[in-house]
Formats: sequence, C-alpha cells, structure tokens
Amino acid sequence: MVVDTVLYDVLKVRPNATDAEIKKAYHQLAREFHPDKNPHHGDKFKEISFAYEVLSDRSKRALYDMQGIEGLKGGGDDGDSMFSEDLMSHLFGSGIFGTMFGGGGKLGKERRRNRTEEIVYPLRVSLEDLYRGKVSKLQLNRNKICAKCNGFGGKANSAIPCSECQGRGVKVTVHQLAPGVMQQVRSSCPECKGERVVIPPKDRCAECKGKKTVKETKILEVHIKPGMWNGQKVIFYGEGDHLPCYEPGNVIIVIQEKEHEQFIRDKDNLLIKRKINLSEALCGYKFLLRHLDGRNLLITTSPGDVLSHGSTRCIWGEGMPKYHNSDFKGNLYIKFIVEFPSSHFTTEIHLKEIEKCLPRSSTHCKVSRDVEEVDLLPFEERYAAAPGGENRGEAYNTDDEPSDEGRSARVQCPHHAFSYIMHFSEYIASSTDHFSTDDGSSTLDVENDDKRKRFKYEQDKRSSVKSDEKSVAANICQTGTLWKYIAAQFTIISAHILFRLTECFENSEATNLLLEKMENSVKLMHFDAPDVTLKIFQENRARLLRELKKVVTSPATFILMEGGKVVNHHTTDLVEGDSMVFRQESYFFWTFGVKEPGFYGAISVQTGETYLFAPEVESRRSIWLGKIPSLEETKRQYGVTEVFYDDRIAEKLSTLGCLSVLTLTGQNTDSELDLVEPDVNLTRFHVNNKILYPIITECRVFKTDRELEFIRYACKVTCQAHIQTMCCCEVDMSELQLESLFRFFASFYGKCRHIAYTCIAASGPNAAILHYGHAGKPNDRIMKKGDLCVMDMGAEFSSYASDVTSTFPISGQFLPKQCKIYEAVLDANRAIISKAKPEESWIVLHMTAQKIILKHLIQAGLLQGDLESMIDVSVGSVFMPHGVGHFLGLDVHDVGGYLKGVRSFEDKKYSILRTTRVLKPRMVITVEPGCYFIETLINQALSDRVKSEYLVKSVIDDYRELVGGVRIEDVILITEDGCENLTPLPRTVEEIQACVGSKKIIPLAGDSAET
Repeated sequence: MVVDTVLYDVLKVRPNATDAEIKKAYHQLAREFHPDKNPHHGDKFKEISFAYEVLSDRSKRALYDMQGIEGLKGGGDDGDSMFSEDLMSHLFGSGIFGTMFGGGGKLGKERRRNRTEEIVYPLRVSLEDLYRGKVSKLQLNRNKICAKCNGFGGKANSAIPCSECQGRGVKVTVHQLAPGVMQQVRSSCPECKGERVVIPPKDRCAECKGKKTVKETKILEVHIKPGMWNGQKVIFYGEGDHLPCYEPGNVIIVIQEKEHEQFIRDKDNLLIKRKINLSEALCGYKFLLRHLDGRNLLITTSPGDVLSHGSTRCIWGEGMPKYHNSDFKGNLYIKFIVEFPSSHFTTEIHLKEIEKCLPRSSTHCKVSRDVEEVDLLPFEERYAAAPGGENRGEAYNTDDEPSDEGRSARVQCPHHAFSYIMHFSEYIASSTDHFSTDDGSSTLDVENDDKRKRFKYEQDKRSSVKSDEKSVAANICQTGTLWKYIAAQFTIISAHILFRLTECFENSEATNLLLEKMENSVKLMHFDAPDVTLKIFQENRARLLRELKKVVTSPATFILMEGGKVVNHHTTDLVEGDSMVFRQESYFFWTFGVKEPGFYGAISVQTGETYLFAPEVESRRSIWLGKIPSLEETKRQYGVTEVFYDDRIAEKLSTLGCLSVLTLTGQNTDSELDLVEPDVNLTRFHVNNKILYPIITECRVFKTDRELEFIRYACKVTCQAHIQTMCCCEVDMSELQLESLFRFFASFYGKCRHIAYTCIAASGPNAAILHYGHAGKPNDRIMKKGDLCVMDMGAEFSSYASDVTSTFPISGQFLPKQCKIYEAVLDANRAIISKAKPEESWIVLHMTAQKIILKHLIQAGLLQGDLESMIDVSVGSVFMPHGVGHFLGLDVHDVGGYLKGVRSFEDKKYSILRTTRVLKPRMVITVEPGCYFIETLINQALSDRVKSEYLVKSVIDDYRELVGGVRIEDVILITEDGCENLTPLPRTVEEIQACVGSKKIIPLAGDSAET
C-alpha cells in the first residue's frame, strides 16, 4: 500500500506504474516544461525531475511508498536526508529547491555513482601473437536485469522495511580488540545489501529469486593487434554488469605478455643473449635464429671481428612491429656472452702457440729480492665483508689498548671463551670464601688474594696466531685453584658455558675434573633445532588444494585469507602477546608461513600460484624496525609467486583472473569465537564462505612429517625444561621462580622464543585451580614443605605447540594421601596411552580414565557405592571436570575437535570433552587425566541429593588442603598400529622423588648418556 501519492501525481501516473510508464511520463513532461521552452516554469521542471529521481530508483521508491516523504528525509546511510531540505520544502511546503542541481547536495553524488563496477580481465598473450596479431574469444559471465520482474525482484509494491537494520541499510557492530578497547564497525546490512528494504520470500520473482538480476554468458572477440604491449587495455564499453537504475560498466581486457624463453622485449626492440666460446669470439661465428613469425635468420661474424664479452650487435628492422603502424619495426639486439675455457684446458706448448697469435703484454715488471710472492685465490662471497664489518674481529688486542681495571688484555678464542670465564670467575670469587668438592674431600680455603687472581698471558709474536688454538689458550691459564673452585660451584645453569670453556684448556687436573663432571650433562642439554624451511608451507598448500579441487570446479577460483593484526597493549605502542611479541594467526601461518602482521594471502585453486598482499610500511619506521623489506625480498623470503601492497586487493585479484573467492570463516569450538572474513570489498566476485573452513581445519588435524618434526622438538625441549625445573625446585621458592626457570631452559637451550600458553605453577591449594597463573592468580605463592605442585607449561617452536603437565612434591617426598591420588591419575594416564590406537573412540578412552580414577577413590575411602551408578550421575566430573585430552598443533587447543564445527551432545556428561572423534593415524592429541578437590564442585555435589550418597565427606575433607589437585599430561601421536608417547618424562613416584631438588641433569627416557 502506498502512503503518499504526491510524486506520482507530479508525473501523472498511477502508484502501480511500471518503470517504463514512469520513464515515458517523465520524458513527455520534461519536454513540455523544460526551461528552454518554458522559462517561467523552472520550478515545475525541478519538481518533475525530483519525482523521477525518486520513482526511477527502486530502493528510494520502495522507501517512499512505505514511509512517504519522512522516509526520504531520513533515508541516507549516515542518517541524514538524501535530499536537501530546500528541495523538500519546495515540493511539500515552502522554499525553493536550493542546491538540487548544484554541487552541494547528495543527489549529484548519487548520479555520478550510477554505473556498475568495471570488470577487469587479464589476457595472457604470447610474444609471437603480439608480433603477428591474433583474435581471441573470451567467455564473459555477467549479470543481466531480470526480464520477468523488470529488475524489481518480486511483485510490485511488495517491498517491506528490512527488520535486520530497521530500514537504515547499515549495521553497526562492536568488536572488543582487547580488554577495555572497543571498536565500532559500520557495514552494509547483509540482509538487504544496503537497500533498506527486502521482498518477502512469497513475493519474490521465481526467475531471479529476488536478486533482480540473472546470469548471462556472452562471447567477446578481442583483437590483438601487432605491436600491442604488456599492460595495454582493450575496452568494451557498456558490456559490464546490468543492474536496476545503473548504467552498465565497461569490460576491460588487460594484455599480459607471457615471458619468452629466448626474446626479451624492450618497447619496440627485441633482445636476445647468446653464449659463445672463446674460439667463436675470435675466429668468427655463424648461427640460425628462428624469429617470432617463423622465419629463420642467418647471423654471421667474420673471422677477426672479435666479439668481446658483453658486447652487443644490432640488426635493423627486425624488432617488434610498431602499434598502429606495423609496417615499421624496431631493432633486434644480440648480446654476446663469451664463455672462457677452464683452467689448464691445454698443454703449455699449445699455450705458447696461442700466445704468439695474441698481442703481447704492455706491462713489464722487475722482480727483486725484497718482493713477497702471494697466492691469487678464487673469490668467495664469505671473504667479501666490508672493512669494519662482521668479519673484522681480531684474535688479540694491541699492546697499547687500554684494559679494564683488574683485567688483563682480552683474548677472543672460539665461542668467546675468555670473555665468559673472566666474568664468571669474578662472580664466583665474590660469592663465598669456602667450598668443598662433590666427592666429600676436605674443604679448601680460598684466600682473598687467590680469589682475585686474574688470567694473565705474555704477548706472543704474530706468528703464534697460526699455532693451535688450544696450545695458545693453555699458555694463558697458570693456576688450577680457580678451576677447582668453579668445578665445586658448578650448577646446571652454568654447565653450558663452562663446558665450552674447557675445550680451550688441557693443562691442569682441575680441568679434567670439570670436564668429567659436565661432559655428559651438557650433551643432554644440547638440542639440534630442526630447520624451518618453506617446504612445510608448500606441502600444506598442496594438501589443501588437493582437497579443494574435489569440490571446486570453477577455474577462476581463488582463496583469500587475512593474517593477524597488531593489537596494542591498551593505549601504549607495545603489542599484546607473550613477551609483547606478535604471533601470527594459526590458519594464516599454516598456509603461508608469514610471521609479520597485517598481511593478506591469496592462492589460485587451479594453478596453485600464491600471492601475498603486504602492508606498506613507512620508510621512516626503518629507524626502529631496521631495513624495510622490498616486495621482491618478501617474495623470495616466503617463496610465493608475487607480492603486492594491500591497498587494492580486489583490483589485483581481478587482474589475476579471479571470478570467485573462497573466504575463511567458522567457529572455534574451544573459544566459541568466530573467524572474521577478510576486511576487503569483494562485491565484484562470487564469494563462498562455507567450503574452505572445514577442509583446511581437517588438513590441520592430520600432521605431515615436517609438522611432526617441529612438534617432537617442542615436546623434547618442554620435557627437558620440566625435568631441570623440578631438579632446581626447593622449599620456600616462589611459583614464579619455577615459571622463570622453565622459560630460561626453553629459550636459552631450546631456542624457543614463545611459550605455548600461560604458565601454570600451582602449588598447595592452588593445584585445584585448573587454569591457574592468570592475572588474578599470577603464580605468586611461596611453596611450602608438604605442598604438591601442578606444573603445566609448554614451549612453542616455529608456532607449533607442546603441552605437558607434571605433578610433584616440593620437598621431594610424596605424603601417603598425595601418593594415592597421584597413583590414581598415573594409572589412568598409562591406561589411555596403552589403549590409544586408530579407530578407538575418544569418548570410550575418556570414560576409561574416569572409571580408573573413581576405582582408586573408592579404594581410598573417599567414595562409596556402585561404580556404574556413580558414572551414570556424573560423579566422575566432580573430580575431573574436563575432557581427558585435546588436539595439539599450531594451537595448544588445536582445531578440528568437532567435524561440523559445532558441539552437539546427546549425553550431557560428554559436554566437557574438547573432541568426541574416533582416532586416526597422524593425529596428535594430549592425554591429561586429573583429580582435583575443587571447593565449588565438591560443595555442590555434597548439596546434591543424588551425588551426595556416593561422597564420604569426612575423608574428602582430609584430602582437600593436603592434595589440592593432580594432573599428568602427555602428548601422543596416533600411529598405524597404536600410538607414540612424545613426552617420555619421569612419571612414577620413585622417578619423581629422585628428580625433585637433585640439582642434576636427568636424561629423557631413551637417552643413553650417563649422569
């Protein structure tokens, strides 16, 4: 129903008039009242023009039909009127049209925009075709106005205001970038596509389904004229998409010249490079050259017409034809590359003969006795460092170089050994006056003079520099007292440094003592990190494309993904994240391997060609960031086809031939947060956001050999860091000290810059807090004798995570009640690892763990009653309120736990599981049963009429403070016939007690080195 007919009355048409009738009426009235014919009817002409402007635009007409002139007053995207108040008042009250036909109103802007977007299509053309000319046929898929509904989308006057945006055409969403940091994003309404009105499904056109347009295929003939160049455009005017109230845009064909294997084009000229040997360069040369039009050109040089290396010769008129005048051509240039023979290619006799033919040397020199003869060696890049660069270091300082107080002139042997030992010896000498050796021998008093004794050496002649480094170093150390003292004060942390120092010394018994003490230990703390190469990401992309090609048939389909963005630490210029270092979004890193923020990535599904879109960094930021890589350097760094700046992504994709785009969006079932589609205007493409997410997620579930290599390494570093942290643990240490020790071992020895998640060092009652260590509970308790500590920490290598939990007594000895709970959890852990194999249900393994823990609790007297009945009422979830494990990969809680991306449970007791899948080979998953005495859950269970029947409150109360909680977490890899434990830590009660506080370096299971 139409609420206002004023504009229809102006054009003298009915409210249900068609577009054609409105247009016809407008033309008749415009001719009648045009100012050129009727100068006194200018206002009337403005009324007619205004009425036609509204009624010819379907969205404005629909808005006017429903809301009258009030709708037009408030119908703009920014809440303002889409027409000037003067114009409104003239037509519906008082005033004049004002700026209706001036430059200030929005109507002028609307008119200037009434053209559909241009369609840009790249056409790859060979150099031969650009030389001879060619006609290419292209199939164009475009939108055409639906003839059945005349582009309205449904029945006339059936449009209603969009309920999603309340008829405004835009939506405002609020995103939380960080705690306390909110961002408002204004976007076009996805329901009405910004048109402010929608057509009910029952009234939609059966032909176009309410879209107003239908697809049409048209064949375009592109005439490639001789001499056209790379980047030249062929424009088909008005052949673009047809949309209601819009003029069709243009189709632009962009010529892309294919690279030729022989010819190089430079405008109208051609260049080839020709390799010849020295004989041909001196004695004449003849060869046939097949030209771009198929002709064979015979090219010759006369004997004696010497062709020097790099010289260029020209053939006139054999270049590319000139565009629009193909009778004239450029030139053909030939650059000769002379290949000289290798050394000793002939005998001295023949060389003498050749020498006679060549001009004699004009340079003569007299050799005297004081001349020093040197060798002329082949040049190598590693010798090319500029003076003062990184290769400038010298073995010795000069005699006149001032030395630091209390320190002799410095020596730089391999690994900077003497710099280490001087600083370390000063620290040792100032720390204590007495020490005793590990074997119980008598204490040796170290006098103050001896403690301050320094390393001295006498200046050797320069010739001694060439002598063996160990012999030189042996002359430097003249006392064994300090060595013995260092050996007695040996700690794990200093082991790495000291072992490298002793390689330079062989002159004392103390050195051998130190070597014997540290040799095997340091070997255990040495990690060979795997090489991070581009192959892992190339393999990932290849796997992804293989799966996509099974469901994607269009040859012009591209993947478009957006990498992570920098999120500032509140209002500072620091970046949020572990240690304030940016860490890439995992899907983007898995696909492209890019480490920096702000990137976009695209892949052609058909060809596999990969493109990156990099943010353009201001050159002045190089002061703080170092040299800003160029696009070419970024291309080489990440091994992609091409790199562009990110300012015109959609245009670049069109140039690359993209017609359809796959975007990544879906929900993470652990965080229940959604992946956001790329922030790029993709209206010119067909966009599908359903296909990519499940396929790439499933690819991430199953690890490649290279991915497993990174995960194994992260797990190995994590295990050794766990062991050494337990070895250093003592009563009255803080939880934070355990965290700092773990971080030190993981980064210093393991080369792992990032930690995979928030470190948990929960002691005493804190062990009952599952995710302890957050800002409110920041690992700040002092650990006391009798406490258990749940240490859940994992290193991350090249973004691949590990996740390991150890539970141990701070004093080194389990108390009896603690031991019972620990044995219960350990039995569950070992049972799951023994049963994990392909086709095993994770639900079954989870319930197995709960049953084992409940059995132990019944035996210890904490529970009573029938085991199966306890399981039916979820008593097990009171003591283990989480699933028994989760997938592990680029994220510590890795994706793919649920195939459809949404959790769905028929039985509520499975709702705590992070996955319910059946195990398959190459899955990596954690095994982390636990038993906790959480106040909230226990009190709720005691208050529950059903569950309380199984709980023995008096016994449970004895365990609450004493135990807190126990968790044992390992990482396993599902193999073809079982599983492999990637985290072989000390786990039994005896192994844990031998480890805690021992100050030793304990090997992992399978390591053969002795301690």
